[in-house]
Amino acid sequence: MRVLRLLILAFLPLILSGCWMLELPPIPTGVVALGQPFTLKASQSIKLAGEPVRIRLEPWADDKRCPEDTTCTESAPVRIQISVWRDDHSTTYPVFTVYTERDGAVIEAGPESRPEVRAYCVKVTNVQPYPAAEQEIPYGNYQATLVATKDPEAAPDTDAGISVITDDPFVLAQGEQVALVGRTVVLQVEQVEHTPCPPEQGCTARISLHLGWIEDTVPTRQITLTATVDDTGAVLPDTGMLQSVQLVDGVGIRLLAVTEPTYEGAIPEDYRVRLVLEPGPRMPNGGVYAEPGEPFNLTPGYAATIGMDVLRVRFDSILEDSRCPANVLCVQAGKVMLGITISNSEQRATNYVLGGSTDEQGNLLGEPEIDHGGYTLRLSQVTPYPETTEPISTTAYQATFVAIAPANAIVQPTAAIEPPQANPSTGEALPLLCVNEFAAIRVSSGGAAEPVIQLTDPIRQDEAPGYGEAHALCNKPFGPEWVQAGPNAITEKANDLPVDTAFWIWDGMAGGLVRHPPAP
Repeated sequence: MRVLRLLILAFLPLILSGCWMLELPPIPTGVVALGQPFTLKASQSIKLAGEPVRIRLEPWADDKRCPEDTTCTESAPVRIQISVWRDDHSTTYPVFTVYTERDGAVIEAGPESRPEVRAYCVKVTNVQPYPAAEQEIPYGNYQATLVATKDPEAAPDTDAGISVITDDPFVLAQGEQVALVGRTVVLQVEQVEHTPCPPEQGCTARISLHLGWIEDTVPTRQITLTATVDDTGAVLPDTGMLQSVQLVDGVGIRLLAVTEPTYEGAIPEDYRVRLVLEPGPRMPNGGVYAEPGEPFNLTPGYAATIGMDVLRVRFDSILEDSRCPANVLCVQAGKVMLGITISNSEQRATNYVLGGSTDEQGNLLGEPEIDHGGYTLRLSQVTPYPETTEPISTTAYQATFVAIAPANAIVQPTAAIEPPQANPSTGEALPLLCVNEFAAIRVSSGGAAEPVIQLTDPIRQDEAPGYGEAHALCNKPFGPEWVQAGPNAITEKANDLPVDTAFWIWDGMAGGLVRHPPAP
C-alpha cells in the first residue's frame, strides 16, 4: 500500500464522509455482476451479485470541465464521489477525479479513476451530463457509469486502504494502513505482539500494538497501545500501566479488539486488530498560569496555561514509579514516568510519556523534554521520592515543568488576554467563518478569482459542540473543500476578512466556537 496514494485520497475530499455518511445500508435499485458496467444516478445504489457490497453515487460533484461552446486554455477534470458499504466493515467514500470527452467518456484513466476498497476496485468510465456555458448542473442531475472488479488474492476481511472518520471502527492486519479523512495522515499497523496466558494460570492475554502515525512533512510518530483481552478478543478496561487509547494531534486512537488466529503455524500478519478513532477531549484552560521559561507545578489531573494561551499542559497520571526507595538497597535506580497531554494552535492535543531517573530530592537526571508545536516542555522534578516500598498515593505527586518558547516567538504576558471560552455566555447568534485552502492555493498560483472565505447563516454557539458539527456547517452549504476557520485564519486571511462583522471561529484548544472579535 503506497502512502502517497492514501494521502491524496485523504486530502482531496476533506471530510466528505462526515457530511454524507449513511447510518443504514443504502437500498439497492438492482444487482450487477462483477465486471459488468452499470450506471447510477445521484443517490442511487446497486448491490454486487454474490458479494457483501453495495455502491451508491453521492449527490455531489466538482465539475471543472470546459463547458460546451467555450474556449479554454487547458482542460480540467470532474470529481464525483461514491460510498461503498461492506457488511460488518466501515463505509468508505472514494472520490474519482477524471477527464472526459464531451460525451462524458473518461479519457484519462489514472489511479484516481479507479480507487480500491480492499479487495474491490471500482472504475468510472463515463460522467454525464457535460457542462454547458453559464449553466450550473444541480448535483442531483449527475450520473456515472462504473465497473466493479475483485482481486481474488486480496484478503477481504480488513479495511486496509480506506479513508476513515471518527467513531467508525475499522479492522487492520499487520503491515496495513488507513488514511484519516481530512488529514494528510496515514495510520499503519507496524507490529502486533501477543503474550498468551495459559488457562491454568487464571490470567489474561496481553496485547502490545505498535502503530505508525505517518505524515508527509514530519518524522513518523511511533504509538504503542497495550491492553489485556478476554476470551473473545475484546479489550478489557485499562489497569495499571496499560494504555489501550492514546491521543495524537487531537485524535484518540483506541484499540477495541484483537482476533487471534486459531490455526497452527499462525504468524503476526494473521492477527486482526479492531480500532476506532475518537474526537479528542477538550483541553481545559487549567488553574495554573505561567510564562514561557517560568517553572510551574502540577498534580495529576490538573492543567496549566502558558503565556497568552500559546500552550496547554496537563499532568494526566503516574505511569510508573520504580525508583529505589530511600531505605532499600537496590540493584537498579529505577525511574518515574508521567503521562501528560500537550496542546497548542500548531498541534492539537497529544499524549506523551515523559520521565526518567531522579535523585532523592526528585530532581530529574538530565531533565527530559518533549517538543510540541514548536515549544519545548521540560520536566525538572517529581516529588515525593519513595521512602519505603509502600506505593505513593497518586494525589500526593507533584511535577515541576518549564515550557520553553521557540527562539523566534513573540511572547506576551498571560494577563494580556483571557483564555478562549467555548461555553456560551449568551444566546448570541453569529455566522461561522469558513475557509477554502484549495481555493487560496489556486488563486495564489494564478488561477481565476474565487472566494477563499465565506460566512454561514447565523448560529448559536452551542449549535456546533464538536469538530464534526462545525465542519458540516461549512461543507454542506459551500462544498467539500470548505472547513471551519481556526485562530490562524485571523492572521493568514486578514485581508479577506469582513469588516465590522463579528463571527465564530473554531478553537480546537477551547473545544468549541469562539467569538471574533471577543465580546466587549
